[in-house]
Amino acid sequence: MPTIVRFCLLICLIAAGCSSGHHSASSREASTIRIGAGGGFSGYYSGYSFKSTGEVVSWQRRSLTSPDTVLGSATLSADSVDFFFRYLDEVNFSALDYLSSGNMNYSIEYTIGEKTHRVSWGDSDPSAPEEIKVFYTLAAGAGHKITVSK
Repeated sequence: MPTIVRFCLLICLIAAGCSSGHHSASSREASTIRIGAGGGFSGYYSGYSFKSTGEVVSWQRRSLTSPDTVLGSATLSADSVDFFFRYLDEVNFSALDYLSSGNMNYSIEYTIGEKTHRVSWGDSDPSAPEEIKVFYTLAAGAGHKITVSK
């Protein structure tokens, strides 16, 4: 997707999020967004977790069933990570029904309280929802910058 389209989508979502009736950072129920990628020959998975409290964690695991190894973490203000929660609220993430796989896999999990919704897609899947692929790219870039720079 061209950079200008991503930028326009980002601006629209921020504007919509600022005026919507969705949760604010201070009133949001305990929530976590977990993004990850992995598979392939090595079977390794890695990613980031964003908590509504502002904690951002970089993690890695040897396989889908092994425990996480924390690689780094940082704590920001809840407002700093609220963009990611608003984005998923705005695209109605919990209503998306998309589970696919490939050699390399990508996933986003959004947990609110005790309820978790998951979307996944493979690296060669052209029909994965574009707004989810854009979100993944934004969140992975931010997670890397946040946990590496702290």
